[in-house]
Amino acid sequence: MNWKRLLVTASLAAILPFSGAQQDTNPCRQVASQQVQARAGIKLDYTSDQKFLVRFDGETAYKCITSVPIDNDAASTMIDVLKRYFSFQSTISYLKDPPKSYQQLPVDVMGRFDEIKAKIGNKNYTNQYELELDIRSIIRDAHDGHFTYSAGILGLFTWSLNESIISVSSDGRELPQIFAYSDILNEIKNASPIVEFDGKSVFTYLQTYLKERSDPTTVVDPHAAWNRLMQSSASVLGKTGHKPSASLAFNHFQATQVYNGPSLRGKFANGTTFEWAYMAGSSTNLTKAQYFDGQAIYEGRVLNADYDDDEFVVKAMDESSKRVQATEMTLSASTTTSNKTYVGYPTNPIVTQVQFGSGGVVSGYILTNDSVGVLSLPGFRKADGASLASYRSAVSDFITKAKKAGVKKVVIDLSGNGGGQVTLAFDLFNMFFPSTRPSHLFRARAVPELLTYGRFVTGITMNKNKLFNSSTVSVVTDEYTNNRVFNADYSRKPGNARWASFDEFYGPVTIHNDSFTNVGQYEYDDDGLTIAKRDGSSPPFKAEDIILLTDGTCASTCFVFASLMKTGAGVKSVVVGGIPQNSPMQSTSGTRGSNVRDLSFLSESTDMVRNFAHGFTDKQMKGLNITSEDLANLLPPLDKAPFVVGSSAGVNILDTVLPTSPETPRQFVYEAANCRLFWTSDMVRDITRLWSTAAKYASGDESVCVSGSVDGPGSRVNDTITDSPGFSYSTTWENANQTNISKADSSPNSGGNSGSGDEKDDDSAGNLLQLTPISLAFMALTFLLVV
Repeated sequence: MNWKRLLVTASLAAILPFSGAQQDTNPCRQVASQQVQARAGIKLDYTSDQKFLVRFDGETAYKCITSVPIDNDAASTMIDVLKRYFSFQSTISYLKDPPKSYQQLPVDVMGRFDEIKAKIGNKNYTNQYELELDIRSIIRDAHDGHFTYSAGILGLFTWSLNESIISVSSDGRELPQIFAYSDILNEIKNASPIVEFDGKSVFTYLQTYLKERSDPTTVVDPHAAWNRLMQSSASVLGKTGHKPSASLAFNHFQATQVYNGPSLRGKFANGTTFEWAYMAGSSTNLTKAQYFDGQAIYEGRVLNADYDDDEFVVKAMDESSKRVQATEMTLSASTTTSNKTYVGYPTNPIVTQVQFGSGGVVSGYILTNDSVGVLSLPGFRKADGASLASYRSAVSDFITKAKKAGVKKVVIDLSGNGGGQVTLAFDLFNMFFPSTRPSHLFRARAVPELLTYGRFVTGITMNKNKLFNSSTVSVVTDEYTNNRVFNADYSRKPGNARWASFDEFYGPVTIHNDSFTNVGQYEYDDDGLTIAKRDGSSPPFKAEDIILLTDGTCASTCFVFASLMKTGAGVKSVVVGGIPQNSPMQSTSGTRGSNVRDLSFLSESTDMVRNFAHGFTDKQMKGLNITSEDLANLLPPLDKAPFVVGSSAGVNILDTVLPTSPETPRQFVYEAANCRLFWTSDMVRDITRLWSTAAKYASGDESVCVSGSVDGPGSRVNDTITDSPGFSYSTTWENANQTNISKADSSPNSGGNSGSGDEKDDDSAGNLLQLTPISLAFMALTFLLVV
């Protein structure tokens, strides 16, 4: 066996020191001790950008987390408060009764919270962990990245595997099969696909895992959810590139905050079996926090107390890290921060954002053999140490250099893009189409509290009655600039006319057995409030020469940008991956909401309104049309609640709608990409292969597309599919490929992962991981990716 390919590199003996009579039987004290000793045994390189979390025994961590007690009275109050806040979630009525176009299962959000409260009243929960799992299940079933709740104890531990998975086709046409990622990354000869997990077919297991065991994937298409389980360099770049302090970029298969047992057993098609151990990690310094028992964790994580989630992120080893590693959870080594590259990405970008890979994420490339320019945008975020101006500058530089190089096709790669600053979506659209006025429509759920917040903020900002001094107007306006939720002065009617007041925007109107505001649109005056000034010049590239490439996870601001490019300019899209079957796939399956608001923002708005109102005269309050009863009925401030929420929870507060279907949020319509591709092994190792294939479609070659995927339902400009596209969540999974394994490949002696004497065969994940949980526990724990 070739030990350079061990998935873990340092003995865990040093971090599992407890034995015999000296062993502390308290599992929380045990894992705290393991964490300290694990870190002490690691040589740190403080000049490296590579980071990881030290890990410890997963089962002991589970015993610790399930020892955290539950206070039923506080829990009952928590559910009441959360229901009040979550009433702002714009899609509640549609989640309960979705149109046939929706590709996930319905969920009655408020009904499920009522069920939880009933279980609390009946004392059905034995610990806090069980309660929070039930809350997490509601969030998971909503499939909306703007609808979040991660406060409490669930974030304390993450259980992760040392191996990941990838779904690849042999030639881009054959249905993909699932492989150990390390086998594909390291070009293992005759690598055998995985056919079983825990005694179930790989498809049955993964479907159940997504429904019951994974962290929320927050995507509306099962194909995109599938992709969230697979290893992705673009996701790593998007998650860690803009925020270097984010030490890990796990996919949803490899890691979860839901305990899935001590290990995962599986079988390859060639008959080889394997067992991968789950280990636990925590970004909290358990010893510093004094989390030595369940009660201490409850007081620190559930009660209204501060805790540090980044304390135990440590830097990686130096020389000992220079080996091939199977998973890509950290940044690859680089000599400069401005030219950092990732697995499969070229090393010769023509453009990189300032501090690329350590604060910036934008990069640009020229594929000279194909006359293709590629703009990689794995995020729209304001990066740590990099400004929005540097983001815009990098995109502008790419356009200039691509034009000068004479590229004929441009691929804008949005893979792994989870969103960010919405102004960037409009700015970038203007860069590519400077003479086109974009259109983006939204609305909110018209809950009573929204009317009070909106009357207060908009009334003061507009100050039509001249009741408020300039200082008050300035403070409130500055606090709610570009806030289209509470400030109707920063949105417009469709057509760009101004609202007369917040009441005019609020409505409400009754749709889908629920109350909503009137439809508004982003403010497009050329005054710098929302978008960069349009100069009226010709587009640098024609719409037919641009392709948007996604992996289906494109969300939030990414969706806004993709939507503007599709509906505003007619740009086509290509999507890659998904459940192995010949079918269309949606290109933007992350949240399609217009705006997310943390619950802490809503809470702080309550404080702001009440504090200001306390000093206002009756005349001023009457001018705002707000009564003392309205103030009393605002959301309860979270700082007075008996639990922690803060910015770790949020709601989608603004829907996105189309003029052609203003009654249905874009979250629930079906919008296929124009072409779907399957990943191949070559694409995984060299992303330029993927870019070139997408560019072939842009040149008119539809033969590269998955059978039945060209111009699928909802792919055309302003298509609105609210009826069934011809398939559903259930049928999509029923039609999943059961892996096309040849009879020869089914034999344990047919090569593949059985070991044939070839070094790479003998070094495969199949042989390597035929290990017991005990032997795995005493293997190494670094996650380093070095190429």
